[in-house]
Amino acid sequence: MTTLGAPPDFPDSTSGERPSDDSGDRGRHAASIMTIGLTGVVLWAVSGPRALWGNPIDTYLMIAAVALVGIIVVQRRPSQRLVVPLLPLAFGLSATVTLLWTGSRRATLTALLIYGSVAVLALAISAFVPRRHLVLSLAVGTVIIVTTSVAAIWLPEVTAFRPAGIGYTMTTFVGLYGHWNILSYVLCLTLPAILAVPVTSQRGWALKIIAAASTAAALCLTRSASGIVTSAVLVAAWIALMGIRRLVLRRAASSAWPTARRWLWTGIVVAVVGTAVAAVAVVVPRVLDKEVSNLSGRVPLWNAIAQVTSDRPWRGFGFGAVWEYHWLDAGDSKARALINSLIPYPLAHGHNGAIDLVVQVGIVGTLLYLCIILRATWRAGRMFLRDGDATAVWTLLTMLTLVFLGMTEPLWMVPLGWFLVVLAACLTDGARLPDPPHDRPRHARASVRSGKI
Repeated sequence: MTTLGAPPDFPDSTSGERPSDDSGDRGRHAASIMTIGLTGVVLWAVSGPRALWGNPIDTYLMIAAVALVGIIVVQRRPSQRLVVPLLPLAFGLSATVTLLWTGSRRATLTALLIYGSVAVLALAISAFVPRRHLVLSLAVGTVIIVTTSVAAIWLPEVTAFRPAGIGYTMTTFVGLYGHWNILSYVLCLTLPAILAVPVTSQRGWALKIIAAASTAAALCLTRSASGIVTSAVLVAAWIALMGIRRLVLRRAASSAWPTARRWLWTGIVVAVVGTAVAAVAVVVPRVLDKEVSNLSGRVPLWNAIAQVTSDRPWRGFGFGAVWEYHWLDAGDSKARALINSLIPYPLAHGHNGAIDLVVQVGIVGTLLYLCIILRATWRAGRMFLRDGDATAVWTLLTMLTLVFLGMTEPLWMVPLGWFLVVLAACLTDGARLPDPPHDRPRHARASVRSGKI
């Protein structure tokens, strides 16, 4: 298989078949390269590199829309059936209902327009980008994000480095994103694509290692403890998944390996990786001199949000009508003013995916969003355990990021996070779950043993 910068020839993630390698069909290869590159531009635009044009998100969505039109023109027709997942639609309806009681109807309408547009982008990408190209396309988008952020160092109008807040003497890398935590979670959300790209050649492995190392280096320069720990968790989870794939899937193709032994080795892999992650989580905050007793002021904030939300636990104060995101300003929000009056210094958002959302759409809307993540994880897990699908690996790692890093950052409301959630829901709901290994025909078992799937 060829990876970044070359025509894709890796196995189809749904059928397991290798596309025909017709050297004379240069037009098809050119279309594949253009689709991969344009999909990477869509991911880059949705990530919101605000240092280029300021905060207005409509500029980035317009760039993403133009890139999407290019994909549609190149592909000419959908590559797979369009799937509209019901859970994201239900969440959208629950957010729309908050118009009845929102504190700012203008802010809620703006939020619905923004997140609806992002969802349409994700739906279109899931339909027009061939499934076998998708993970590589997202990996190219990650490379574009890292490259442009590094290139910002030489742009005189962009401040690529800045001091890390009050009381800190260190300087952090912010790239095109204006804040080290923003760049950190953007890199963490896109790193799973690089890890999930399947490779079969030495050149492919070299490109994959270079891309992953560059992303990790940029993360370390942000000096974000939560981002660095999350990246370590992702790498460890990827290693565990590859170990499980080798120990369980390939051995499952042979009836000579007892089930108990397969799961024993799986448990050993998970335990070793978990121990390594726990060690990293303890060491990194100490090295960066981070306050861990109250998570840098997050615990008092969460207590204040819980106190304010208790007045409207089920319906919230209005979608997009509470927080002062850099891509969406709720204006004079009474709920936010009350929260900020209960903490030592004002904060722009809830610093937690679920807590950040519950004050806007209530418990019902938050549970619907959580169900999107859980369903995508469940279906991706089944896909992975049955054929080691690359799309499933990407989905599992992305959902892990949304849950793990989402404990300290508002990833559920970040446009890039919402884009990836809807995309994962489309991919997992639209995929046909394969038969278990022991129900496969004999030739499919041989394919597993040979590493073709």
